[in-house]
Amino acid sequence: MSEREKRNPRATLTILAVVAAFVVPILLAWWFALIHPQSVEDSLINHGTLLRPSLDTGSRFETASLSRIELAPGEWAMVYVGPGTCDDGCKEVLSKLATIRSVLGQAVTRVRTAALLDEEPKEALSITVVADEVARSYLTEWLADRIPDASPRGIIFLDWRRQVMMFFETGAPPGDIKKDIKRLLRASKIK
Repeated sequence: MSEREKRNPRATLTILAVVAAFVVPILLAWWFALIHPQSVEDSLINHGTLLRPSLDTGSRFETASLSRIELAPGEWAMVYVGPGTCDDGCKEVLSKLATIRSVLGQAVTRVRTAALLDEEPKEALSITVVADEVARSYLTEWLADRIPDASPRGIIFLDWRRQVMMFFETGAPPGDIKKDIKRLLRASKIK
């Protein structure tokens, strides 16, 4: 050891700390990206289930009726999917979706609420209702293939290109649904 190193060991430690501060993050990123990517795969920040690949409802005969939900470029729909007609549980979920939509601020104009049911409800609802048992059945089966524990009732996010992008259970906290729709609205903003 040289006379200088004996006098100032802190300088050596400082240099090692600076080098480590730059090298360690690069090594970690390399490890996560190339060696062990599955460790990052499921740690997404969304609260709902992101559907990969998404379902293009516009290209499927079974789900073509979802085109009744009018969406302009950059708009999204929060769609309740449930069997039968709109019962009390359905009305509760639709009320939750309406509340979420109302607290979106300026983005409220870019979000629609709708319901995909087997039959028309007995009373009129203030949202778009698509009564199509074939579409609801097909979508429920498609979701069950991707989410084994999926309930036959749920909430999907549908984008303006008619892609089903995300799924939530009906009991999902409203705050989680709001965070995810706001994130999608920000990411899909057309300028």
